[in-house]
Amino acid sequence: MTKRLKILNSGAAFLKTKVLRKLFVFCAVLAVCPLLTAQSSSGAHLGRRYLILGDSGPPPAPAGEDSPLAELARRMDGYFDFYNSFFHFPQDPDRPPLALRIFRDKTAFDAYLEEFGGENHGGFVFLRFSDPAKNELAGYLTGDEERDGMRLAHYGLVQFLRTFALDPPLWLQLGFAAYFERSVYLPETRQVIFVENFNWLAPLRSIMASYRAAGPFREREPNLGRILSLSREQAEAEPERAYAESWGLVTFLLKSPRQEYNRILWESLAALDYRASRTENEERIRARAFDWVDLPQLTADYGAFVEELRSLPELLEEGTRLYHGGDYENAERAFLRAREFQPDHPLAYYYLGLIRYLAGDYAAAADYYDRSLKQGGDPALCHYALGLTWYADGRPEAARPYLEQALLGDPQGAGARAKVLLDYLDSLE
Repeated sequence: MTKRLKILNSGAAFLKTKVLRKLFVFCAVLAVCPLLTAQSSSGAHLGRRYLILGDSGPPPAPAGEDSPLAELARRMDGYFDFYNSFFHFPQDPDRPPLALRIFRDKTAFDAYLEEFGGENHGGFVFLRFSDPAKNELAGYLTGDEERDGMRLAHYGLVQFLRTFALDPPLWLQLGFAAYFERSVYLPETRQVIFVENFNWLAPLRSIMASYRAAGPFREREPNLGRILSLSREQAEAEPERAYAESWGLVTFLLKSPRQEYNRILWESLAALDYRASRTENEERIRARAFDWVDLPQLTADYGAFVEELRSLPELLEEGTRLYHGGDYENAERAFLRAREFQPDHPLAYYYLGLIRYLAGDYAAAADYYDRSLKQGGDPALCHYALGLTWYADGRPEAARPYLEQALLGDPQGAGARAKVLLDYLDSLE
């Protein structure tokens, strides 16, 4: 075996063994804006779409552009724009701003709800009045930025949806709220980034398993009719089931490869009437979106979809296992599916680079390694992989700068391997 071949084989083996230790520690951390504290929840601020009210009582004092209320207004404006980039509801320039009332703590929030005979079911409540212009979202923040961010995204979606239809079916409210609740606001750009939410996948799988294990006198498959007419009493009695099944149905209708199923969701949204009751909107949706569908086939396809649905961590784990087992074709499929869920995950790109490298597709491998690097992959490891790839492609001069960067970045790890190749290149001169 020639020295060149030994270097290539040794380098490929090194990348294969090091990728788990180096890249599985990556965790996508998105910046979030500082939320309100107990001392800063007074006043008011009017944003583009939102009026944020503190709990200091009327008349609220205006809050400056640098205040927490102003930042919260920008955040909620961002959610509104993000949601409408998905739903494309018509905009009325004369529509009053959406109101969000924030309290300093749970005690103050509960006291406010007592005025309306309401109850706190999770930190936020959408309050509906006879005059829709007075509707508001009310709640308090805990100081846990991740939790508060999810609640704002979740209940902000409910408020958004009920701005365009006062009483939509619960499966649409719960399903979309769960679908979007992990989306993250970036204060630097004032934009919202969608993050796939798999929190409801495990509960949904348990529900589907209960159908399969049911006896002869119980339901053996999902009852879509029950989900479509979900009542508030049913949702309050079994909230986890209500959320999981609603999230599952919305996810299925959005992501099914069959366009006629995607159409069902858009027809459901188009069927909503602003002032109709929830029951009336349910009937409108059934007539427009579901009456023409083969419901037994839809139910079977929904069950099969859930059976095959994988979360991002599951896809990455599956792809890694298949790759190290030598099943490169199916490993590539798993990583490509993972990329669909999170387009910026460095681990998926790195393994796709390894697979393309082994296939001799060096240009594609280099592109994947470069994307992994740009999305936060280990710099020294990615630089070494790029250098090895261009060397394997017969382009040693293109390989050299990447190898030198790997050596500088991690002299004892990937850099040590890069030095072996650099020394060999020097010996050829």
